Amino acid sequence: VNEYASKYIGTSTAGANVLIIKDGEIFLNTSYGFADVENQVKVTTDTVFEWGSVTKLLVWTSVMQLVEQGKLKLDEDIRTYLPEGFLTKIRHDAPITMLNLMHHNAGWEEKFTDLFYMSANEIKPLEEMLHITEPFQVHEPGSVVAYSNYGVALAGFIVEQLTEQPFYDYVNEHIFSVLGMKDTTIHPTQEDNDNVKIKRDDIYGYIVSSDDEFTISKNERIFIGLYPAGSAIGTIEDAAKFMLALMPADGENSPLFHNNRTLDEMLTTSDV
Repeated sequence: VNEYASKYIGTSTAGANVLIIKDGEIFLNTSYGFADVENQVKVTTDTVFEWGSVTKLLVWTSVMQLVEQGKLKLDEDIRTYLPEGFLTKIRHDAPITMLNLMHHNAGWEEKFTDLFYMSANEIKPLEEMLHITEPFQVHEPGSVVAYSNYGVALAGFIVEQLTEQPFYDYVNEHIFSVLGMKDTTIHPTQEDNDNVKIKRDDIYGYIVSSDDEFTISKNERIFIGLYPAGSAIGTIEDAAKFMLALMPADGENSPLFHNNRTLDEMLTTSDV
């Protein structure tokens, strides 16, 4: 790992954490480079990193928890769970199911406008962000796979509707608290975890020049309106707790589900 990391740290990336899990346990946890190049602040195991689209696993875990409880059906038309008339740009009569959202084949065009914001003050509640960013449905559900941040965020909103609580509150209660993930937040502006918010303000995003010089990116900090699709931020050890819960050791039950059959269903290919 050290040999591999040495090819990139200080050349193509400023810093990184590397953690390896084996047989249900942390096998390796090490850090490289700097979180703040100018002030020579090193990356440590307490440094927070953005999860990006790995955040989507929190959505599908939440969905499968509700499936296990009988509150949601994967093959039900999602409009059953949404306020009447919520989707306004649907062009096909075929139902859109949760499986369509999970398979990224609900038929929506992908778009990046209104996805990233430069200020936390621009972020609105998830329901409002979904209305602002709703894309046109351009294909019949099930016919074309097209990566959809909107579809994932919509699934997060359905979790909100069924549980009557903000999605970030649901994740805090039913995933983070269950796993002891005290140094991770999915809140779009980190308002629910001051510790993570402060740590995120102490690190920077960088671009690297052709002569391997790092400069702070002008867009090093962005906020995601459709936050269930990509806003989680936390430490590597917290991420490992989530990984371990999705890959329990033989004979062990995932703490996120009552039965591992639910986890197996979540991780089994269902769109062929």
